[in-house]
Amino acid sequence: MKENRWSENRLVGIATQMQGCDPLVQQEIARHMSPSMIDGVRALTPRIDPQIAKETEGYDWLSRIHSSHLIPFLEPLALADVHTLILPLSSEQQEAICAELNLPLPEKKGSPLFSQYLRGVLMQQLTANGPYPLPVEMISHHRFNSLLKYSYSQIEAICYLLSMFDLSSEIKKVIKSATLKALEESLTQMEKQFLQKVRKDTRVLHFCDMGLNNWNLEEAPLRKTLLIRGINRLAKGVFPCTESFVWYLYHLFPKEMAKKWHHFIQDLQSKKAHDTLDGQIESALAFFDAHNHEVTP
Repeated sequence: MKENRWSENRLVGIATQMQGCDPLVQQEIARHMSPSMIDGVRALTPRIDPQIAKETEGYDWLSRIHSSHLIPFLEPLALADVHTLILPLSSEQQEAICAELNLPLPEKKGSPLFSQYLRGVLMQQLTANGPYPLPVEMISHHRFNSLLKYSYSQIEAICYLLSMFDLSSEIKKVIKSATLKALEESLTQMEKQFLQKVRKDTRVLHFCDMGLNNWNLEEAPLRKTLLIRGINRLAKGVFPCTESFVWYLYHLFPKEMAKKWHHFIQDLQSKKAHDTLDGQIESALAFFDAHNHEVTP
């Protein structure tokens, strides 16, 4: 049943792309499609929700893909093939991939038409073993769709803010002044400000202890723990969102972190817990937007 659903998503994707094409181009594309596919595309020609279209205006899914998701199928290829396939990527993505594979940067640029073709090839590779997402403008409306507008570094900053809800509960158990001092020195100014706000919040949603009294006072392990705590809250908060939404956000994370985030997506089995978490995520997003002046990646 799920396979049929994603086949439908593929047809919706084709229909959406064809809507923006010149009629002659649509005819040429249709010439290479089977009659059943043509019927399916016609039946599924989407009606785009104006609100969702506004929220996702200018969204480029490919520029949001973390390079670590592209490495596995690029690594075995010859230099010329890698250079060809990464033509539609941003310069930052190209640099990250070439650095990881120890390859020189490509010197040429592809034509817009060829780049559009290559984008399709990359999407096929990314979805070879999993779901095929709906075009972003077709995702069902949800209060957290706005998460798609952030870059990974911004999502990371938001996750750190969410971890302040964990830290707020844990900090009450800290008995060593040296630990409290090291904690303060390990947080950014934005995180400190949000922590003060969170400590006044009566909404409590506790997961498990962080064990701060056993912390060795080194910043790196604390930052890693805080990030994972924030990712856990974000993941459980987006549980009601569509699989397509999850696909786009999953591929924004570095691959190893994406696996962890996806593992955390679970139903809390409690409306009160979900409502509390929704409020915490909305609070973190509002605080980030108010205190960060580079919201658009």
